[in-house]
Amino acid sequence: MKQYHHLKGYIFTGTLALYLLSAGGSQLKAQDISLDSVISKAQKNNNSLKADALNIDRAQSQTIISRSYLRPEVGFSSAVNHYFQQPLFFGFGDAGTTPADKIGYGRFGGKDQANASLDISVPIYSPLQRSTIEKNKLEETQRRLQYRMKAADVTAAVKQVYLRILVLEKRKQLQQESIERNKRALADARSLFLQGKALLVDTLRAYTSWKNLEPDLLRISYAIDVSKEQLNILMGADPAAHISLADTLQAPENDTLPDEPALFARSLQERPELQLLSLQRDISQKEVATAKNARLPVITGVGQYLLQTQANSFKYYDAYYPSTSFVGAKITLPIYTGGRHNERIKKAQIEQQQASIQYTDATDKLQGQVKQIVANLNETYQRIQTQATVTSTAESSYRLTKYRYERGAATRLELVDAELSLTSARSAYLEAVFDFEAAKIEMERLLGTTH
Repeated sequence: MKQYHHLKGYIFTGTLALYLLSAGGSQLKAQDISLDSVISKAQKNNNSLKADALNIDRAQSQTIISRSYLRPEVGFSSAVNHYFQQPLFFGFGDAGTTPADKIGYGRFGGKDQANASLDISVPIYSPLQRSTIEKNKLEETQRRLQYRMKAADVTAAVKQVYLRILVLEKRKQLQQESIERNKRALADARSLFLQGKALLVDTLRAYTSWKNLEPDLLRISYAIDVSKEQLNILMGADPAAHISLADTLQAPENDTLPDEPALFARSLQERPELQLLSLQRDISQKEVATAKNARLPVITGVGQYLLQTQANSFKYYDAYYPSTSFVGAKITLPIYTGGRHNERIKKAQIEQQQASIQYTDATDKLQGQVKQIVANLNETYQRIQTQATVTSTAESSYRLTKYRYERGAATRLELVDAELSLTSARSAYLEAVFDFEAAKIEMERLLGTTH
């Protein structure tokens, strides 16, 4: 049974070694990529950003369409007809043969008729279209703000994934160092056991400690692969592309922590979400103006040049082509439209009230978010300083315990405890650095930073 467990352990170790070797071979071929270059590629190739950029183009097209209604329109029309009988006109005929209770008719003209007209329409006064154009311009700005907000979210996601990979790779390194220390401890325990200076339980404990670290190493390696795939997707690249990070994880040095009132004031000015809500109030106001202007008259200048002809047996080449032309003005005034204009005004006013309430609510929530971010930055920064001291102490303690253990002045259990304390201290320091950088990323996302 023991041989089976040993064989199972060797198979797992061999599989892990092959995986790490293959991962190492892939990294040799991987492309080194910095955080700045990842952000730049994501800004250009991210599919979500591409879709939002098309929304800007669509809004611009809608503005152009609205402006076209204030420009002259010129149209050409033509028609050719063939009558099997001459065209019919009522009110003509022989009065002596037409009964008094009926209207006489007669047939005149050619059986073949054709006409061509050139029509022109020039808007002179259209308040509805002008307010619509102004509203569409605001919607263009709205789409740009939405794009900026999406770009800030993508940038924050890139930074978070990049930071996670850096932390995972550092944890992987710490785990490998811990495994190496435990392997050396196992070798020492075996040597002392063979010399009769240690018990078998010390060797078994050292072997168990070593093996317990290997599953975590494999889990971290898989987590790195998954995170790199997510980073490729954010960049709009092939998810299976091999990449390696060119930047390294660094602890903050004398970082100037933000002041809560200053950060809140800056957030009020720069946060895209607040700018969107403020803009939505302006759009709703324009909706009210548009709905009111729909009740005003519209004045349009019109003109036409008409060319007509009639013939028989399709002899258009031998027919007259008289022309008619005119210019004039047309006034359109809605008198009764079923009450929809009043309801549109009411609807737009409700939307304006909603936008104001949402803006106030977002401002109140922003103050809480800023307070939380500043608290996280201060707490994690202090934790980094504390953990740096704890890590330094744990390293000294481990070196001293190892020195005493090698000379028989400390037990194997003390060495295991010292190694565990060192690994825990380094992991806690790494977690503090990660939390601090994550809080900075959240602050940048709050401000709509896209770089």
